[in-house]
Amino acid sequence: VVPATEHSLAKRLRNPVSLLFMDTLYSEIYTMLNSGMPIYQSLEMLSHPTQTPNSELRRVIAELARTTLAGGRLSETMSRFPWLFDRMQVCLV
Repeated sequence: VVPATEHSLAKRLRNPVSLLFMDTLYSEIYTMLNSGMPIYQSLEMLSHPTQTPNSELRRVIAELARTTLAGGRLSETMSRFPWLFDRMQVCLV
C-alpha cells in the first residue's frame, strides 16, 4: 500500500497544471468573488486564453463554469478532476 502523501505527490508530478497556475487560479477567483462577482462569471472570465494560458486548466475551468451556470455544485464538478483537485480542495469548496 502506497502512503497517501506519496500517492498525491506522484499525482502532482504527472499533472500538466503546475502549482503556480493553481495558486494564481485561486488568487484570481478570490479577488473576483471578494469584489462581488458571481462564481459563474468569475470562472467564465478565467476560461479565456488571455486569462489562463494553460489549455488543460482552461478546459477544466470552462467545465466548472458550464456546470455552475446549469445549477450544479462546484465541488461535485471539481471532484470529476481528481488529477487536478484533491479531496481536501473539493471538501473546502
